[in-house]
Amino acid sequence: MTVNWAAISSLITGLAALGALIFTGQAVTASQEQVAIAQAQNQLAEQGQITDRYGKAVEQIGQEGPEHLQLRLGGIYSLERIAHDSPRDQPTILEVLLAFIRTNTHANFVAPAGSPIRANNTCSTLPTTGPDIQAALAVIGRRDVKHDDYSRINLSKACLRGARISGRFDNASLDYADLSGANLSGADFNHSTFLYTIFNGGFLLDANFDHAQFPSASFLGTYLYRSNLKDARLNGANLTNGLLNDARLNGADLTAANFTNSILRGVDLTGVRHDATTSMGGAQTDGATRGMWW
Repeated sequence: MTVNWAAISSLITGLAALGALIFTGQAVTASQEQVAIAQAQNQLAEQGQITDRYGKAVEQIGQEGPEHLQLRLGGIYSLERIAHDSPRDQPTILEVLLAFIRTNTHANFVAPAGSPIRANNTCSTLPTTGPDIQAALAVIGRRDVKHDDYSRINLSKACLRGARISGRFDNASLDYADLSGANLSGADFNHSTFLYTIFNGGFLLDANFDHAQFPSASFLGTYLYRSNLKDARLNGANLTNGLLNDARLNGADLTAANFTNSILRGVDLTGVRHDATTSMGGAQTDGATRGMWW
């Protein structure tokens, strides 16, 4: 019988190649499993480090007194870095910073029945916004809002007199807050609420308040140059001596609002809602003012 050595040789070669392929596949699978295990271990280690950093930062911002100012500042900026390194932790960090601000700037507010102006504001007994509160506001304003996970900024009843607030604060709540002399220029507060909020003497240039709500808010002598107040609710708001040059108020609710002696040059008032209680006495306009009804 003739032996086909060529066929046998080819068979042996094929089997060897198949064995090598199986071995290589097993080796690759094992390597992938080892890589996955190593990645999981690294992730656990990183999460552990983040947890440690978070705990230390929270401990730092909890240190009270002027002698611990640098510790609080370090803790605030550490939280900002953690939010950058671990975006999924940003909502929690945001809540911590907001609680820090509210806790350290809280005052008692009493709105007397039937009065559009709040009385008994104990903010006047507190110092102006300190550097640690200012740092927390700055960190909140420059965060990446894509990682907020529907968290809402709550600074209700906060005393933020003279504060500088910039960046993204849309859909925020600053009801009963005191922002006297604060600088909100260029900030974004669309759809935010400011019930009985005080802005007296503040600087709100180029700020965005699209669809914001200001029932009974006080803007005495406030600069609102070029601010966007489109479709805002300013019912009962006091804008006496306000400076609103080139501001947009089209579609706003101005019922019972007080614009006595305010500057309305170049203001867009088209489509606003008003009634007999809307006061425009002494308001100054020019040829660029649109939507005047008085």
